[in-house]
This record gives sequence, C-alpha cells and structure tokens, in this order.
Amino acid sequence: MASTPRARRHLGALATAALALGGAVAATPAAAETPDGLLRWGFRQAFRSYVGGAPHDDPIAVQAPATFDGAGDDLTRPYAFPVASGSVEDAENFSVSVAGGVTYDYPSHTFRIDLSDLTLRVVDGEAQMLADVRVSSTIPGVDPVSENDVVVGTSGVAVAQLSPTSLDATVTGLELSEAGADALQRYLSPGAELDSLELSVPLDEVGAIAWTPYLSVLGDEIGTEATQIQVRGYGFEYGRKAAHGGQPVGPYVLLGTVVDP
Repeated sequence: MASTPRARRHLGALATAALALGGAVAATPAAAETPDGLLRWGFRQAFRSYVGGAPHDDPIAVQAPATFDGAGDDLTRPYAFPVASGSVEDAENFSVSVAGGVTYDYPSHTFRIDLSDLTLRVVDGEAQMLADVRVSSTIPGVDPVSENDVVVGTSGVAVAQLSPTSLDATVTGLELSEAGADALQRYLSPGAELDSLELSVPLDEVGAIAWTPYLSVLGDEIGTEATQIQVRGYGFEYGRKAAHGGQPVGPYVLLGTVVDP
C-alpha cells in the first residue's frame, strides 16, 4: 500500500497587492478543515516542566494549527499536531508530516526555541523525528540557529498497525540525537529521553493518507508598505491562487485593517 507524498513547503514569499491602508494590517489565514489525523507528542516532559515554570506569561506557546493536548490550561501539557501529508509503503515504512509547532521562550535563561513542521519517518521499523528548528539566544555573540528537517530524535521501537482505512503507530524510546542537540545549541544533551508519541491517520479509499492543506502566516501584523508576506504550509503554490469553478479553493490569506476600539 503506497501513496504519493505531497511536496512539503517551507518558508516562502507570497506577493500581495499594494497595501494603501492606514494603521497596521492584520493577517489571518482563512480557516481550513482540520484533518482527522493527529500526532500526539510533547517533545520532553521534563523540559516542558522546566520552561513552564518561567516567571513570565506564555513561556510555552503552540503554533497553529497545533493545539495543547488534554483538558485544562496547564502550559506543560503535550501537543496534538494535525496530519498534513505523508506516504505509506507498509507498517514498517512510512512518513507522516504534521502541521504547526511549539515555542519555548525563556529569555532569563537565555533561549527561545521553535520546533515546527514535524515529520515522523519510519524505515524498517526504526523511527526518526524531524523538525524545523529555530533557536535564538540572549547571550551576546551567540549566532541564531535556523535549520530545516533536523533529525531531532531517533528510536528503534516503532510499532504500527496498518489497515485499509487507517495507520496507527506508537513510538517509544525516543532519544535526542547528536544533530538535534547541536541544533538546540546543547541546551539538552545527546541521548536525552524524549516523550513517546502516538500517531493516528485515516486513509482514503485508495489507501493514501487523508490529507488537508493548511497555510500559516509568520507574524501577526504586516506593515502598510509591505509587498510580501511570509507564509508556510502545505498544499499551495507560491504566487498562485487555486480556483475551481471560478471560486478560490484551498488555503489563502485575508488582510484587514486593525481598528482601535
């Protein structure tokens, strides 16, 4: 059983019309249907507890369309990432990419870490967790990190069940890789224990991963003189607006002025 992987899109520029508007411009991605497939993972429980105790607001924030997983408002909860794309060969060989990310912000302890656009890759029953990693430091002279598709975690224990309608998998024994520790500027050491994860993915009528496009705007506001905006996501082409029957379809961006109350 196999499916054709959809191209994964990273950061890109979408040209916009001239913004002859007064005040700041708020950019909001138009709502897309949330996929049924989810990857549940919390990165590292001890790290969540550590950052969650930071003495400022929102030290941990999820990046849409990811959400905190579970009831309550505790910032140390794990996360649920909607499935964005993927391919399946069999129960021991598959790749699933998910949308969204998480930000750990602890400036008094010198760091801000973004993990986003995760991919679970399983080959011959062994798992890798990939992520786009962004790290900045408040220490003068420390260069920021901006790396895509870093293998942050590895495990030899991936157990999956594949049926005509779904792929369900659990991965235990995940450990931080050397590459992951380097990308994180050694805030965590290689071999550090990472959380186990659970994946549940519906398959369509031909056995392919059921897939929903999404688009996320980087930043909350766009200056009125801007001619480009930065976005990331899956299922769109930069500079091109899809249409069906004369009507736009898929993810797109809405622009509007911010009005003071």
